[in-house]
Formats: sequence, C-alpha cells, structure tokens
Amino acid sequence: HRDQDRCQRIRKDAGVALQVVLDLGSARRRIDRHRDAAGEQDAEEAEEILDAGRQHDRHRRARLDPALQLEAWDPSAQVTYDRALLNELVSLRFLDAHAHVAIVGHVGVGKTFLAHAFGHIACRRGATVLAVRADQMLKTLQHARLDRTYEAELRKLIAVELLIVD
Repeated sequence: HRDQDRCQRIRKDAGVALQVVLDLGSARRRIDRHRDAAGEQDAEEAEEILDAGRQHDRHRRARLDPALQLEAWDPSAQVTYDRALLNELVSLRFLDAHAHVAIVGHVGVGKTFLAHAFGHIACRRGATVLAVRADQMLKTLQHARLDRTYEAELRKLIAVELLIVD
C-alpha cells in the first residue's frame, strides 16, 4: 500500500513538473509572438513576468517556508548578533566559495528562520535551493536503500547549490 502511495505521489509530482515545463514553454512562445507584434518594451515586460514565474517555481521546489524571510524579521527584537557576520552570510559569498555554513544555537533563537531566509535570498538570486528536515531526509535515504533508489535520492540532495538541513 505504501508503494502505491509513493508511486501516486511520484506520478503527481512528475505531472506537476511536466505542466510547469509546458507552461514555461508556451509562455516563451507567447513572449516571442508578442515581441514580434508589439515591440521590444512590451516583450521586456512579458520577460519580467516569466522571470517572476520561474522565481516562484524555484521557491516552491525549494520547500522554503514563505513566512521565514529576512524582510519579516523584527529589527526591534531583543536579540544580540554579529551584524558583520549576518551581512556576510546574506551576501551568500559562501555559495560562490562552495563553503559550508552551520547555524547552531539553543532552541528558539532563530536558526530555522535564518536558514530559510538565506534560502529565499538564494532563490531570488537564481540559485537552486532545497530545505529538508534532517529526520525526514534520513528516513527518505533509509527507504531509498531498501528500494534501490539511494543514489537517485542522494543526487537530488547534492544537485542543489544550497542544501538546508534543519
């Protein structure tokens, strides 16, 4: 029964992914026709709309919590932190350097918030992002070993530019 559910989810995900690809392809054709008919300025506006759709799709695939964005942070919160370090992390230079970042601290200090906020920034800049819970990731990998899809699951994790393990 569990295998049937998994197969149905995979088919549904594949259908959604195919629909997104088809939608982006038809949007590209409409932009090209629009460019021919209406001129370059209108085509640029249409291109911006298409880019916004791509960005929305990146955020959805990343599994980021939409509420956890740096813009939602309350600057009046009584929290002490190293502003220079935060600015360095927000710059995402660690992605270009292929460096790892570990955010550690006590329960409730905002580790998940910061990780997801960095993920949203990376998505807006065009990076591929995936946010997963550690327990769920380990369960998925354990099941993948049993059904011989371990390498495929591992490839999904290492294919992204920013992997957030919470």
